Amino acid sequence: MNILFVHPVLSNQGGAQLSYYWLVKGLALRGHRMTYATLRDPRTIAPELSNLGISVVMMDESSEIPSILKLAEKADLIMTGNFPATLWVGLAKEKSSTFPPVICNATEPPRQLYEEELSPHFLGSRLDPKFYFPWSHRLRRKRNAQEVLLDQKTVRSLDKIFAISDYVGTLIHKVYQRSAVVIPLGVGDIAPEAPQFSEGPFTFLAPAGLEPIKNFETVIKAFSRLGNSSARLVLTGDGYWRKKAEKLAERFGIKKLIRFAGWVDRDQLKDFYCSCHAVIYVPLDEPFGLVACEAGLFGKPSIVTNHAGPAEIVQDGITGIQVDPFNESLISKQMNCLLHDRDLSYRLGSAAQKRIQSSFNYDTYLDKFESLLPARG
Repeated sequence: MNILFVHPVLSNQGGAQLSYYWLVKGLALRGHRMTYATLRDPRTIAPELSNLGISVVMMDESSEIPSILKLAEKADLIMTGNFPATLWVGLAKEKSSTFPPVICNATEPPRQLYEEELSPHFLGSRLDPKFYFPWSHRLRRKRNAQEVLLDQKTVRSLDKIFAISDYVGTLIHKVYQRSAVVIPLGVGDIAPEAPQFSEGPFTFLAPAGLEPIKNFETVIKAFSRLGNSSARLVLTGDGYWRKKAEKLAERFGIKKLIRFAGWVDRDQLKDFYCSCHAVIYVPLDEPFGLVACEAGLFGKPSIVTNHAGPAEIVQDGITGIQVDPFNESLISKQMNCLLHDRDLSYRLGSAAQKRIQSSFNYDTYLDKFESLLPARG
């Protein structure tokens, strides 16, 4: 089948971008003829896709719709990533009487249009959203009604929507008043292996990055409550908020116990998963929760936020631990449980690995997506 995938950015970093990257690669390896239409390739990975027979087309920012109309002439199916790709494809569909079927791969609706619906915990918290959502600071912009109407019109015109979690499916219904097929994402670049647990200091890995919505301040504060110099914390992420994170660790006298790893690539991240003992992942309003899946594939337990996507992945007390992401005392208490009971960490991690392999399997993810495709020929 000739499949055209449309998304503004070609990347293999970040949860949403990875989900698109894995889907396109997986379908190509299953024999579909894939074309990836994009505006930017910041990490220059187009040659890697080309080696798999995937055609990468770089569109001009002023001619997305004409480009899509031309590419659609040879496509049996069009897939779209998130906004504004949905907008481009929907507008192109309006201009053609022979447009192929369109499937929207929804990781979430656009936050800049539906911030109240998508980020109730974050916007209602003490955290400062200025640098993550510039439009959400004190001088909040007024929601542009015309943009919302256009987005809803184009998304409703698409033939099918699939969502990567029940939580995203609920958001799709809330925002667009239409249902989505839920297909839980599978991790496309990690093969499960026997869990490994170092005999060294008990290490917590917090790989979500250093942005306010990822709740890194709470992680540092909870870790500081352990009062145990035998524990270690690894934080990934860089940029503006790293200095604040380092100053916070200094203030609590725990900087020497924390490794600020900076930005890490996928291979480095896998090494961190392999060498840690447990993962701490308490973001706010997270649509899926890729970190919990990745941790489980390495047989590591996760302490996760008790709502949205992560709560669908981690079964509380069975494959990990769910916590109120604002409750530093409770998070610290659960970290302390794992720290002082390595057998518990191993049991939860082993159960997590079995759950991810059975319920968030990459091949199953591709199978279910292929079931949405129109019959060939």
